[in-house]
Amino acid sequence: MLETSKWPFSKSRIKMIFITSMVCMVMMILWLVMAVFLKINTLINYIFIAAILFLTCAILSKNGYPKTGRTLFLLLFNLTITFVSSYIGKEASVEFFLIF
Repeated sequence: MLETSKWPFSKSRIKMIFITSMVCMVMMILWLVMAVFLKINTLINYIFIAAILFLTCAILSKNGYPKTGRTLFLLLFNLTITFVSSYIGKEASVEFFLIF
């Protein structure tokens, strides 16, 4: 069932949510490989769950729930950047992702 709202989402916005969610999922998988290599267990668990949730955002946006997918994406993206940058430290410069 599609979400009904006063301002419906265009197909290009839905595609944008899908693509950014998939790009973030790929980045999470790369960070997961790095965390496994460094043997940081807490970070491994968080990044694995975040990758699954980014995939969920992409699926939600494609299946007719773009508002829910977008909201989950924005929350998850900011929490991921905050958690990873506070866990690894300023040497990793992860917080530069927040510039955009």
